Amino acid sequence: MSNLRIDEANAFLGTYTDPIPVDLIKVLAKRKCVLFAGSGASRHCLARNRDPLPTWKELLKLLINEAEKKNLISTETHQELNLLFQKNEYLIIAQELIELLGEEKVLRLIKKTLDPDGIIPSRLHELLAITPFSFRITTNYDNLLERAYIKVWNRHIERVCLDELERLQSLIKSKSDFVLKLHGDLDKPKTIVLGQKQYQFLLKSSKYSDILEYIFKNYSVLMLGYGLEDIDIKLTLDRLACATDSQYPHFLLCARGTKTNIEKKRLAADRNVYTIEYVDYFGFHNHVDTFLEALNIALGRKKHLRRVRLPLRARIEVHYPPHLVKDGLFVWNFLFREGAITLSLEPQLNQLKFLKDQLSKGVMVVDYLLFVIDNLSLDKKGEFLSILKKAFKFASSFGVHTIFLVVGTDKRPSFLKNFNAPTFYVKKGFSEKDLILLRSYIAQEFQMGYRQPQFTCRRNKINVE
Repeated sequence: MSNLRIDEANAFLGTYTDPIPVDLIKVLAKRKCVLFAGSGASRHCLARNRDPLPTWKELLKLLINEAEKKNLISTETHQELNLLFQKNEYLIIAQELIELLGEEKVLRLIKKTLDPDGIIPSRLHELLAITPFSFRITTNYDNLLERAYIKVWNRHIERVCLDELERLQSLIKSKSDFVLKLHGDLDKPKTIVLGQKQYQFLLKSSKYSDILEYIFKNYSVLMLGYGLEDIDIKLTLDRLACATDSQYPHFLLCARGTKTNIEKKRLAADRNVYTIEYVDYFGFHNHVDTFLEALNIALGRKKHLRRVRLPLRARIEVHYPPHLVKDGLFVWNFLFREGAITLSLEPQLNQLKFLKDQLSKGVMVVDYLLFVIDNLSLDKKGEFLSILKKAFKFASSFGVHTIFLVVGTDKRPSFLKNFNAPTFYVKKGFSEKDLILLRSYIAQEFQMGYRQPQFTCRRNKINVE
C-alpha cells in the first residue's frame, strides 16, 4: 500500500476524524474486513413522519407511544413502561409489548415506522456500498444497505437472515458479497428479533454463537452507527478476549467525546476493539461520510467514489413563511444531513428575522437562498412577500442564486414569473424522495461552478421556459 495514498487520505480528513489506522487499510486491501452497521447508520434517512429513522431504543419508545395513543395499553402500563425505559430495561419493555399487543401487531407497527415508502438510502449507505468489505452485517431491519448497493453497482446483493444459517455458511465459504441481517429483516417479519425471549433463544443457539465467533475471529470488523451494547456481540468479543497476535483487530467508529479514555483503553486491551473518533456537529454525524471517502482514497479507489452521489457542500439558507414551518424545517434538516452548510437550529427557528437583520452581510456569504413557498405565501398584503422580493433583488446583485420550492401545486404561481430562478414543485406532505431532484440540481450545479439557470424543474422532468 502506497504511503502517498494514506497521506493523501489523511490530508483529506484534516482534523475531522482520527487518522486512518494502517491496519484497517491492510485488512480492507486483503478483503478481510467486515462492516457492522448499527441503527446510527440509518439516522441520515428521514422517515415518512419526517423524523430520522429511529434507533432501537427510539423504536421501542415509538411503539409505547403508538400503543398508548391507540388505547392498546392502559395509562398505568404506559407509565410503568416509561419508568422501565428510564432504567434502560429495553428487552423487558420489548417482551412486554409483544405479550400485551401480540407479535403480529408489534411487527405491523414496526413496519409502519420503517416503511421504505418515502425513504431513500443516504449518501453514507452509498459509501458503505462501494467500500470493499468482505461482506456486511447489520442489526437494522430496514433494507437501505441493499438498495444503496443496487443503486451504485446496478446489481443485486444477497441478503440472509438467521433462519438460513446453512446458506450463510455457504456464502461465507464462497466469498460472496452479502448482507447479514443479524436481528431480522422488515420483509421477513418472523425473523425480527426484538424481545427478551428472542434474545435468549439466540444466546442459547450454539450455531449462532459459532457464526459470530467465526466472523470476529477470522475478519477485522469495522463497527459504525453502533453503540456496542448488544449482549450477543459483547459475549462474542469476551469469548475471544484472550486474543493472539495473529487475530485481526476490530475498529469502532464513534463521535469524539462519547467514549472516555478509560473506555477506549479497556476496549482495546480487553476486547481487541480500537476506537476511531470523528468530530460531530449538531448530532448529524456527517464526518462518518468524510471518513469513508478518505478510506476509499487510501485504497486507491477514487474512481469508485464517482458512483456515489455528489457531496452537497454548498452554503444554503432555507427560508419560509410562518405557516410552512414544518415543511421548511424538513427541507433544512434534509439538506443539513446531506452535508450542506446551513443555519444552525436556533437562527433557523427565527430564519425570517435573521434574513431581515443579516441581509446586507449574511446573503453575501452563502451560495443559495432557498425559499419554501405556496400560493398563500405570495399574498401581496403579507410581510413574507416583501422580505422575499428584497432578498431576491439583493441576492441577485451579489451573484447568489435563489431557488423556489413550491408546495401543493405543479403550476408556477403567476407572481413568480417575475423571478428568473429555478423552481421545483412538490406535493403537500412531501417526503425525502420528492427532494431528490432538488438535491441533485444543487450538487451538480455547485460542482460545475456558478451559472444563471434558465429552466424550471417540474416533478420528474425539466422544462425549458
